[in-house]
Parts: sequence; structure tokens; C-alpha cells
Amino acid sequence: MTREVHALRDELPPGERPADRLRLRAESLDLAVRAAAACVAVAGGRAIPYGNTAGRLSREAQFHLIQAQTGGLKREVARLMLDGP
Repeated sequence: MTREVHALRDELPPGERPADRLRLRAESLDLAVRAAAACVAVAGGRAIPYGNTAGRLSREAQFHLIQAQTGGLKREVARLMLDGP
């Protein structure tokens, strides 16, 4: 995924291959949420109080999931999370 992201950013003009850009943004958001959930799972109950790194990462991932949303991205994230890659 990283190579494809860098290729889209560095080698193509903005606006080209919008479907690929949208898919990669959705995959990035999904990865962030899953990684943060794994951190919370490992930390267990310690992740709940403020000040815990795992809890902070989870809250940040959820914030980016919501804040970064456009109409198309919402649909793509939902499709990815419900149907898989």
C-alpha cells in the first residue's frame, strides 16, 4: 500500500485516479482504527483512563475516521469495514 500511496502522491498530478486515492484513504483509516483497537486490546482496562497511550491512539484514530470524512469516503470506509478489501 505504501508504494502505491507514494506513487499517487509523487508521480501523478492531483486529481488523477480519484477512485484509487479514495480507496487508499479508506484503507489508511481502516488500518489506523484496527491498529488502535489492537493497542486497546493489549492494554485492556488500562486503556480507559485519560493519559494512557493506547486509549489516546484509539481516540485519535476515531477522530480522524470522523473528521476526514467526505461523502465518498464515508461510503468507501463503510464498504471496506463491512465487506472487507
